[in-house]
Amino acid sequence: MRSTDYGAQAQKEGPSMLRKMDVLEGGVRAMAHRLGIGERQAYREAKKGNLPAVKLGGRYVVPLDAWTLFLRGEWKPAERTLGQPTHPSSESS
Repeated sequence: MRSTDYGAQAQKEGPSMLRKMDVLEGGVRAMAHRLGIGERQAYREAKKGNLPAVKLGGRYVVPLDAWTLFLRGEWKPAERTLGQPTHPSSESS
């Protein structure tokens, strides 16, 4: 399975990233409609990282390659590191 960390890429490149990638027309609203879920639920799931969307410049966009992988069942959320300790605790045996 492939996973692309669009969040990290977006942080580096900012809004100019929009010009470099193809995105789903209609964004999260279109994704919600195609999945048969409410728009609010889609935004909540996107914010949690459960749907292939990334926040750029104050709005969420859906990269087409991630959307395609999602529809095929090949997309998986990127590993999250927020809230995890920077130094793993050592376990004694």
